[in-house]
Amino acid sequence: MGNFFTSFFSSSQEADAAEDKLKTDRKNFEIFKYDGIRAQQMHRIDYAIKCYREALSIQEDFETMNYLVTAYCTNHELEEALDVLNPDDLLGAGAYGHVVDPYQSPFYAQ
Repeated sequence: MGNFFTSFFSSSQEADAAEDKLKTDRKNFEIFKYDGIRAQQMHRIDYAIKCYREALSIQEDFETMNYLVTAYCTNHELEEALDVLNPDDLLGAGAYGHVVDPYQSPFYAQ
């Protein structure tokens, strides 16, 4: 009879495994993110970029993307920074063109 109550009132092992994986992913994301911040403060930009990219592979986060773009800009890797921002997804196709080349923009007064 005790086995019945144990199986009835306890959660399933499958749900526990999924919850544990979620906690582990959240913990690893935070570790990589804050290791990247510390590395960037110590001017270890290459290691910071690796940490931010690993954190973003776990969970997409705007703040971490911002840190990654800042690290790329500090390291003079502007193309990679633009790839992270992916302006077509953020603003729609073609909406970022006037920032890249202001003289070709329809807003440029001649």
